[in-house]
Amino acid sequence: MVCVLHNHKTLNDGTMVPMPTPIDHDQIFKGLIEAFFREFMELFCPGEAKVMDFTRVEFLR
Repeated sequence: MVCVLHNHKTLNDGTMVPMPTPIDHDQIFKGLIEAFFREFMELFCPGEAKVMDFTRVEFLR
């Protein structure tokens, strides 16, 4: 039987060790900013948040 591991590391002795799937931190961060944009602005930029119309905010995709 042949087993192909696409995400693996081969050790010096030839042993194939499965590697964890990488996490897309950038997409996670973008999702959090999008979900909590108003709260983010109110916390870190309170002056700007007071004059922003959050109903008109549109994120680039």
